[in-house]
Amino acid sequence: MKKLILAPLLLCLVLTTSAQHSRHNIIFDLGQTELDFSLENEIKKLLQPLNEGQYMTLFPLTFDSLHNRLTYAKNAKSQAEAIREFIKSMQFEVTDLVSNFPSAYRGMSVSITVTLHIPGLDPPTTLASHYPEKPSQFFVIDPDKDTIIVGEEGTTLYFKAGVLLCQNKVEVELKEYYGLDDYLKSGLQTASNGQMIETGGTIYLDAVDEISKKKVSINQGEGIGIDFTIGKDNPEMQIFVKDPRSSGSINWILPPKPRYTKRFRVTFSSYDVQSGKRITKVFNSEKEWDEFKRQLELEAEKKRKEFEVKVATQKSMEGKLSVLALGFINCDRFYNEPMQPLQLTADPENPAEYYLIFKDVRGVMKGRISDGKVQFGSVPRFRQCTLIAVSISEDSAYFYKDSFEIGAEKPKAVQLTLTDEAYVNQQLALLK
Repeated sequence: MKKLILAPLLLCLVLTTSAQHSRHNIIFDLGQTELDFSLENEIKKLLQPLNEGQYMTLFPLTFDSLHNRLTYAKNAKSQAEAIREFIKSMQFEVTDLVSNFPSAYRGMSVSITVTLHIPGLDPPTTLASHYPEKPSQFFVIDPDKDTIIVGEEGTTLYFKAGVLLCQNKVEVELKEYYGLDDYLKSGLQTASNGQMIETGGTIYLDAVDEISKKKVSINQGEGIGIDFTIGKDNPEMQIFVKDPRSSGSINWILPPKPRYTKRFRVTFSSYDVQSGKRITKVFNSEKEWDEFKRQLELEAEKKRKEFEVKVATQKSMEGKLSVLALGFINCDRFYNEPMQPLQLTADPENPAEYYLIFKDVRGVMKGRISDGKVQFGSVPRFRQCTLIAVSISEDSAYFYKDSFEIGAEKPKAVQLTLTDEAYVNQQLALLK
């Protein structure tokens, strides 16, 4: 009887996003961690139509008959490992095993991404693997003090006292990406779920305890203020973060809203010169806080002014945007002009990376190659753009460049030309 219930349930839960990347749920019984014959057959049927270069993501879920719902069980990671080992035995490649991402189901989320790779069709060396990583900038700050950091390319970061949850000094790492050549050399693109987005700059931000080197958390009630060099004055710009479920090229998504219970809690910290110690007071009600403020107003005028200066300083630390997580961070806005899908034929002789760069819009789309076609997702119609194709290795380089108007003219057949790395670097430098 359970099979009759689960069969239509499974059909309802299978999600197919595109011909290149599909998502499917694998339903386990309660307490089950190993694959039985029926689940192995189900996975074989799902993987059978997978073509070279296509991706599929599988989600191990458990049917809770008591509550009549699907959940991620406590043993979901063991279920994922069982799926991965079975997939590897079938000569497929497991590219990602991701956990703890936003999901509609209860429990600790887990997913396995698999792709088909045919021996003898090795992709060309990527630009990101050929060029050195963007150099990091390091700053050591006191988390108990208001601090402003300015990067070499103009990014401004505002750290209020207490926004970094750490008792020791904090080492902050910053990488800045503003030139379009930086995006190509680092394997970055500006796309959200297949739709092009206009960028105002990208940074990578990390923070660790200077002593233990453990990653530092951010106060979710505050956030780090940030002004991007290019996008800071555009009111439509928002914070985008790397999708933890994306494989291959980075997919940018809006960050999930922080989950915390809103309640009244104020922490006041001051430094006692006589004792040499920091005194901290916590107020759990608005009444207590108001009484404390009234007492402050009865103190000497000098201390009252010092308190007002501190409040004014804190307000100046807010910035145009703020971030609540570390890692890759993008400054973008959704593009609200008419869009259309774009597909063109790849050079059959020279495997390469394909990038679409727009003349009047700061955006870079990386093409996805499948069955000899290059697909760019949704791009703005009637906009001038430049198509660049690059194949580079230690002993040779191939390059192609063509400009056209999307929707008004058909792209030419791509045919890469043998050149040298110096010429490729010159052409990439012209994109700044």
